[in-house]
Amino acid sequence: MSNARTTSEHQQSTWGIYRPKGINKVLLSIVRLGLSHGKIKNAIQYLWNTKECSVVDINYHNVLLRCSLGTNNIEGRILFSSKFREKKELSLLKPFLKDGGVFLDIGANVGYYSLMAAKMGARKVLSFEPNKTVRERLQFNRDANGLQEVIDILPVALGNKEHTTTMTCSSTDLGAGTLVQNCVEGETFPVLVQRIDTVLAEKGINRIDALKIDVEGYEDEALLPLLGCSDELMPKFIIIEHAHINLWKKNIIELLTEHHYLIVGSTRSNTFLKYLK
Repeated sequence: MSNARTTSEHQQSTWGIYRPKGINKVLLSIVRLGLSHGKIKNAIQYLWNTKECSVVDINYHNVLLRCSLGTNNIEGRILFSSKFREKKELSLLKPFLKDGGVFLDIGANVGYYSLMAAKMGARKVLSFEPNKTVRERLQFNRDANGLQEVIDILPVALGNKEHTTTMTCSSTDLGAGTLVQNCVEGETFPVLVQRIDTVLAEKGINRIDALKIDVEGYEDEALLPLLGCSDELMPKFIIIEHAHINLWKKNIIELLTEHHYLIVGSTRSNTFLKYLK
C-alpha cells in the first residue's frame, strides 16, 4: 500500500479494507493490551511499517475510525496510544447527551468528539469543520458508523461576524489550522465564517446540551455571539481548549463566568464550564 495514494482515494473504499496486517497487526495488539506508553510507544511508532499501512481502519471503543498517518496528529495519537483519548472530557459529557441531547463540535477535525457524542446518545450533532481534507475524513468516519442522520457536517468556521477569511494550516498537522492571522506558517485557503446564533437559527436548534470547541486560538471570536443569546439557548456544558489563550483578544472563559457559567474542572488543555442559570 503506497503513501502516494491521495486522501480522496482513501475515503472511497469501504471501512475495513485497511485493517493492519503482519507486524502492524502485532504492534496494534500491544497497543490494545494497554502497553503503549513511553519508550514502548516510541518503539511501536518506529517499527510501524508505513509503506504497508499508512492508512489504518480500527474499531476504537466501539467507534469505527480510519486513521491516516503522518498528516494529522490526533489520528496518530488515537492509533498508537493505549490511553483512552479525552476520557475525562467524555465522562463529563455523557450525562448531558445520553438521553438524546444536542451537541456542537466546533473544530471537529476527523470527528472524534462528534462520533463519541453520537454513540453516547446525542440525537443531533453539529460538526463544524472548514478544512476540506479533514472534513472528508470526518464524513467517511460518520458514514462508516451509519450516523448520517445524527451528525450534520458544516463546512464553515464560526466567528463574531459573517465574512470570508484565510485559514493557515500545516501540512504535517492538518488539525492545527487557525484563523488567527500571522501566528503560524503553512498552506492558506479561504474559509467562510458564520455566527453561531445565525447557524442555530438556520438549523432550527433551540437548545444546546453540550459544546466542545478547539479552534487553535479563535475560541473567543467563535463564542462571543453566544453571550447575547437567550438563557434557553446557552449550552448547558462547555469544553473549551485554553492552550492558545495567549492568542485571544478577549478572555472568553472569564466572559462566560460573568454570564452564569461556573468552571467545574480542567485538564492541561481544556477548561470545563457548567451553566447555572
